[in-house]
Amino acid sequence: MREGVCPSCDGTEIYAARNGVDFGEYGAVGLRPHLELGFRGAVSLHQSHEVWAYVCAECGLFEFRLHEPAGIEFVRQNWVRVKGAN
Repeated sequence: MREGVCPSCDGTEIYAARNGVDFGEYGAVGLRPHLELGFRGAVSLHQSHEVWAYVCAECGLFEFRLHEPAGIEFVRQNWVRVKGAN
């Protein structure tokens, strides 16, 4: 997905964030905004959402999926969109 294309569905709306996920209790994760390298300061934006983990028993592809619309919208507003070769 680092190239901006989903290997599973060929989608091109891919986002990324440096240190954008905190793992917490009971499968919930905290989503934070993208932080540039060297960022110094307080981070006030933070949301908790459930994340599902998936593994392909054939090839070992391991991924996390965020299914909640509110969490996906947080990512759209606060993470950096990955630009593909397309």
